[in-house]
Amino acid sequence: MSYEVLDRHPDYPDIDPLEPDLENEPLPPARELKRIGPKTDRLIASPAFIVGAMGPVGCGKTIGYSTKIQHHAAKQKGVLNSQGQLIRKSRYIFVRDTYPNITRNTIPSWKKIVPGHVGRFIMSMPAVHQFSMVLKRDGHILDRDAKAIDIASVEIEFRAIGDQSIEDAMRGAEFTAAIVDEADRLHPDLLTFMAGRVGRFGDLDPDQVVDPFIGLSLNGADDENYLHGVLVEQRLGDDVASAIEEMSADRPLIEYIEYPPAILEGQDIPGGWAVNPEAENLENLPKGYYERQYLFAKARGNQVYIDRMLRSKFTPPLAGRSVYPEYVEDVHSGEFEAIPGIPLLVWADQGILGAVVIAQQVKRQVRILEEIACVFETDNDEIHVVQMGGETLGKQVRDLLATRYAGFEIGDAVCDPAGAAGEQAINFKSWRQEFQKGLGHRVRKARVPKNAIAPRIKAVRDLFGPIYADVRGILVHKRCTMVRRAFRTKYYYVRIGKGSTDGTYSDVPKKVQGYEDLMNAIQYGCFELNKGLGLSSDGQGRIGQRRRPIVNDSGFDVLRGRV
Repeated sequence: MSYEVLDRHPDYPDIDPLEPDLENEPLPPARELKRIGPKTDRLIASPAFIVGAMGPVGCGKTIGYSTKIQHHAAKQKGVLNSQGQLIRKSRYIFVRDTYPNITRNTIPSWKKIVPGHVGRFIMSMPAVHQFSMVLKRDGHILDRDAKAIDIASVEIEFRAIGDQSIEDAMRGAEFTAAIVDEADRLHPDLLTFMAGRVGRFGDLDPDQVVDPFIGLSLNGADDENYLHGVLVEQRLGDDVASAIEEMSADRPLIEYIEYPPAILEGQDIPGGWAVNPEAENLENLPKGYYERQYLFAKARGNQVYIDRMLRSKFTPPLAGRSVYPEYVEDVHSGEFEAIPGIPLLVWADQGILGAVVIAQQVKRQVRILEEIACVFETDNDEIHVVQMGGETLGKQVRDLLATRYAGFEIGDAVCDPAGAAGEQAINFKSWRQEFQKGLGHRVRKARVPKNAIAPRIKAVRDLFGPIYADVRGILVHKRCTMVRRAFRTKYYYVRIGKGSTDGTYSDVPKKVQGYEDLMNAIQYGCFELNKGLGLSSDGQGRIGQRRRPIVNDSGFDVLRGRV
């Protein structure tokens, strides 16, 4: 039997099914919820193939995805039945680790959007909910005597992985779209498997499916979790990428939505902590919901619970604490271009292997444009180490600048004080001098008293607050993946003992190779910005143009005096 796939009823061309009336009956009646917040609005509206949402417990992620299903089902294409009604079929699946968690958490959240008495709810394993939504009538939408002419026929399945393999648990599963609850607790193979399963089911014509998607929901997680690479770094394996490339078409591949933390902590907050007034879904939660959880966790010294479940952050492994918990990915990173006419800043750290950051200061905002590290991670999370001396590193930076930033000026170049060690010795070149030679531009050492770490850390921390309106003092380009990850989790204090609250932590950050070098470089640069740029105008060289080469092999420049 042949049929025509339609996106609107042929007898009612003025009706646009892509904008259904989801505010009124006869859609499935649900408990009236107050608006959750802008992040949930963004989740519902996202056109991406993979939509990831990380937020604290109770912030409304599952309710947001449940609402998204309603909107999504209403825009599927359909076919006319024998009664002249346009029927839009769709099937969705919620996946979680265990059936008890589905029963206690996922299904109750779903029923806040579509109650169990609507349609047919079968409480089995897996549980199934079948219902219909009348989108249009031959008359007013609220006139139940008017014939329904546009109907969304929806089926929801709630399935747990349990002790089975991903393949066994998902055998035979086909669906229009999928939601993975607590996705960080499930095996990465689930994403690979689902990539080829969404967008089809049964005998449904694939042409009827519009914008299939995979939704990923999680609270805070260990930064070694696979979802950090998928959502934050937006790295997918070749098998997943190839499976979804054609299906995603011209839609965004991944959208990561990070909810505001439910709890704020810090010395600048009266009492040391408070419920975040910007947290989402507060008006739909019981009184004292977050306060009770925080106080119990604090009394038990469970900072990991606070960071992951209440503050919703990717956290360092081994119960560490980020040096810069103020860093928020959505706020402090983005896509932007270097601004011509504003000098570039080159900040370097000798470290064990060396690292360099290239930045600009734009209206008091520090913008991190590039990172060059001798230790880096591949897309497969493999660690690669490149051995190179100061001169080689300097040449690499010079080549990068000449390629990407031809015509820009270097306003200042700074390295750590340790890089200038030994410059008083005869016939000896320091790391600073070697790096200076490779860069082809004067490099001076940072003026941090005794190279103390506290003022360096403070110089960076001072940039996290707003400098005017909603503009923060620091912005990191998305391509600087190691800097961003260092801010989030890889530059952290190690917990060294238990205490009456959350324990005691090391005084200095853990030396994570590569990440620490980059953070040191940023600290030296920010500290120097507070003291003012150290080079005069004649010390600035225009990249890509001939300039007087540096030929001295000591720390003394006859034109500028001792460095």
